[in-house]
Amino acid sequence: MTSKRTAFFRQVRIENCLFTVTIDYNFSASSPAPTRMHNHAAYELYFVRSGRLLYRIGTENVEIGPGQCCVIKPGVYHSKQAAGVHDSYRLKLTMDSATSAALSGALPWTNGFCTQAVGESVFQLLHSIHIEFTGMNWGKDQRLHAYLTLLIMELWGRTLAASANMPAAPPAEDDYPMKIDEFFALHFKEDITCAHLAAALFVSERQVSRILKCNYGMSFKSKLSEIRINAAKELLLATDQSVTQIAQNLGYSNARYFTRMFRANTGRSPSAFRRGYQQPSGK
Repeated sequence: MTSKRTAFFRQVRIENCLFTVTIDYNFSASSPAPTRMHNHAAYELYFVRSGRLLYRIGTENVEIGPGQCCVIKPGVYHSKQAAGVHDSYRLKLTMDSATSAALSGALPWTNGFCTQAVGESVFQLLHSIHIEFTGMNWGKDQRLHAYLTLLIMELWGRTLAASANMPAAPPAEDDYPMKIDEFFALHFKEDITCAHLAAALFVSERQVSRILKCNYGMSFKSKLSEIRINAAKELLLATDQSVTQIAQNLGYSNARYFTRMFRANTGRSPSAFRRGYQQPSGK
């Protein structure tokens, strides 16, 4: 059981937009407790992966169903009533005035709130944020920052770019490490190649190889393998998933190939690695 933790605050800048994200121990809930009428000085976002949430927002009864996100504006009074929720997430956002104005003009608000459909990639990011927030993993702040950046881009990137009339632009050379980390954080479980990263950076595959060598001292294949193996270590220690399940979840074609790669990187098989960190049972 995860213990309650203090709130986590993180500033995220995307182009000219500045966000401050707040996450607390209510970030993820399987059966959120009802609340009285209240409001916040920040935008409040609720995501429902399965089940449904019932809200009273102002004078309206609002139902948030599976695959939906509800955004409530600052100062809007609302109350919550759980209704068969199985998987939901909640966070709060503040943003600079220009970004707030852009969202106010672009999203379909009704009496201080709006709902929008979100894809599975958003829930994968929310799940990753939950794992990092509740864990004590080395480098968690950096990963949280990357996941939160990707989450905001998934939700509103196109909307804000269109509102500001800002087409996507190639990143500056100093931004390559951040862009590369974001790319791998979002796509490392997929069947990706150097060509995909080259397209994300607006450069050739040869340039990608030079950038990776300069910043990380390794090739695309080695970088992807490192990230997948580190993720596999966390899953082996933090979950009861089988080796086959972990291999499938991390994008490996089969468990045998995953085991061979894991052994090549760590000197041990996945099962041996897990056994080596298990606490001995009391006598």
